[in-house]
Amino acid sequence: RIAERAGVATDATRFLLAVRTDSGGPVRVHSRGLETAQAERLAHRLLDGELHIDERNVVADIVAGERYYGRVAALYRQGITATDTDRRLLNAYARHAAATLESLRTLEQARHDRDTSDGLLALAHSLAEVSTTDNVARRLAEAIPSVMSCARSRVWLWNSVDNTLSVHAEAPPATLPLTEATTLRLTDVPRLAFGSRTEESFVLTVAEDADAIERLMGGDDVAACAVAPILARGIFVGLAVAGFSAAQAAERQPDVLPRLVGLAYLAATAFDNATLLERVRSQALRDSLTGLPNRSLLESYTEHALTKMERLGGVVSLLFIDLGRFKAVNDTYGHQAGDELLRAVASRALDGLRPGDVLARLGGDEFVILLNATSADRARNVAERILVNLARPFPIGAFEVTISCSVGMAWAPHHGVNYAALLRHADRAMYASKQSGGGSISSHDGPDRSGARQIA
Repeated sequence: RIAERAGVATDATRFLLAVRTDSGGPVRVHSRGLETAQAERLAHRLLDGELHIDERNVVADIVAGERYYGRVAALYRQGITATDTDRRLLNAYARHAAATLESLRTLEQARHDRDTSDGLLALAHSLAEVSTTDNVARRLAEAIPSVMSCARSRVWLWNSVDNTLSVHAEAPPATLPLTEATTLRLTDVPRLAFGSRTEESFVLTVAEDADAIERLMGGDDVAACAVAPILARGIFVGLAVAGFSAAQAAERQPDVLPRLVGLAYLAATAFDNATLLERVRSQALRDSLTGLPNRSLLESYTEHALTKMERLGGVVSLLFIDLGRFKAVNDTYGHQAGDELLRAVASRALDGLRPGDVLARLGGDEFVILLNATSADRARNVAERILVNLARPFPIGAFEVTISCSVGMAWAPHHGVNYAALLRHADRAMYASKQSGGGSISSHDGPDRSGARQIA
């Protein structure tokens, strides 16, 4: 509007307005009487001070307080010269443009501060409700674009076992599942190794760190990214990353890092609480000695498998395993040797199981294997392999010990359609095997019979 009105109010046939509404941002060009390409060329010359100023080219700076926005120019045709009135009018338009831009910038900043406050408040409320690290990561990733005014975000979490970072959430969410390509080591991005040991946050630009940005954000639409470590009680948890497009100029925004650090700090406590809660849950559902699922978790897995069987068909099997001569090992070599033996038994029993199969420890020397979506024939094959594997000597400290095992089998729907019925049948079959001398496999003849027949 300023360009249009100034073009009418003065005798100039061409008029040019070139401003940057954000420091370091793109040049915005408005003109009258100039072709677009010509206006773009003249605008950069105008801002760089290369446009010759005389009676045909009148220029005024657009300044509000200490903020410099750009320049406005009235360009006269040959034979027409600017008057003092034209110069005063142009300066008035420049002051008006500066006041207008400053008021709009202040309004936009107020809106941004409001959106930031709303985003932070929403994040704080949502983090108070989550219970897993993946949920915390998702809520943080969703909050970053609204608070940071960025194009994309990612949350990377640290795995201290294999010393890698992996993407646990991103916004907007990927259209394809996250793959191994979203895993990296600290050495893949040199600045990360330093940042993970301190509270340093930093900005990467595509001109200087294109490879690092590609690794952190993926895709080719990110020109810069801000990175902030997430530290809970001084322990490195992961990274919060905000990706900016070329127009957003993240590296020139003075408050971009403090805002991201604030988000990371807000999420750090939630990550710490979620990790603690997951650890407590794991301890409640897993055997403390072997790390295997306990009775409660086995029941949950079995009921889930039975529900799936009702929809898709197939067979769900339970193998009840009881160790022979385990008490003799405990009495002869001590409880520490017995514990080591139980861990070794768990490791061997897992050998040959498929993804989806579950090995659980019920307590003492009793184990149960859940075979999901299987067949009675495969259940027998697995049971036979268990007998062979566990019959081999176990090196325990400086000694070798030999044990045996008895296996009882039950499968659904033949022996029942709930966990309690299957476990009861498998337990009775195991007891029948044990009574016959052990080292064998037994199963019930039918759902209503308590006897067992030896099949191996």
